[in-house]
Amino acid sequence: MTRRLFGCVKCIPYSKSTVVDTKALAKMKRQQIKKRLAKMKTSKRMGREIIELENDLKVEPDFETPMMVVEHPEQWLAQTDDGNTIMVDLDWVIGQFGNPYAEDLRESRRGFVDVPVGDSKPSHLQEWPNLLVDGLPENHYRQPEGMNLCLPNALASVLHVLGFQTSAAEISFYGATHIGAGATDTLDLVYEKAKACLPNWVQITRIKNPHGFDWEKNLEDRTIMLAVLTTSDGHRSHGVAIHGGLIYDANEATAIPLCKEGLDYCSSTPTKRCEFVEFHKGLLFQYNGTDIKKLKRLSRPATENEMKDDLMVQ
Repeated sequence: MTRRLFGCVKCIPYSKSTVVDTKALAKMKRQQIKKRLAKMKTSKRMGREIIELENDLKVEPDFETPMMVVEHPEQWLAQTDDGNTIMVDLDWVIGQFGNPYAEDLRESRRGFVDVPVGDSKPSHLQEWPNLLVDGLPENHYRQPEGMNLCLPNALASVLHVLGFQTSAAEISFYGATHIGAGATDTLDLVYEKAKACLPNWVQITRIKNPHGFDWEKNLEDRTIMLAVLTTSDGHRSHGVAIHGGLIYDANEATAIPLCKEGLDYCSSTPTKRCEFVEFHKGLLFQYNGTDIKKLKRLSRPATENEMKDDLMVQ
């Protein structure tokens, strides 16, 4: 089993329940019948007495119903991308998605939860010549192998290019310490951290209908989009940032052009070509005011002076 085949996991916690002890109940009924039959003085009425006795027991037993405690062990279920559910165990969940993710599932007691977003994969950009463009911005924050950092580091790379160096470093560091080993609700964690460290004028909103979001028509160049991709093989375990006509994929050394082929590339691996289908979930970072300086901050790479002292600008 490989992690790319599974979209979400569910933990059914250990529990106890009290139920009727059917074996003890049947035994007590037999004992009650024997006791009543033992008191009968004649055998002529025995058949009728047995019938009456059984009817009496069905209506109103003269003993307290025995109960027992049943223990239900913890269960783990994994749901494949085509909707099938299989039984797994804790060791498998930890091995695939990390101990923090497993512990989060245990504590949250929710239904099925998306697997951690953060596919780390080697670059194979040389196989996509149309995307090889010189002079594009560097991804300052890369995703180390085995770490779930595609979302925080993709966002941090865009922010670094725009001059929000301090915020970028904070978001990347938070990702490494709180997300990298595996976590539930990765996008929400990035949202909360970005909200805490970016200036208030940068407005962060969740995309209400990510599945129907048309990036060609509805995404302005100065808006940053951070989104989880749904691919043609059904997986939703990788995310990218988009800004200014470029895709920032933390698995790459530089940004790549924003186009359908670029999104297909981010949806693929060195061994399997896939297509981008839609966005699974996403965030928008934008400024809706009229301040020229703020509009510029989100419209083009930062100047040297802005890079040197982004705290003053923020």
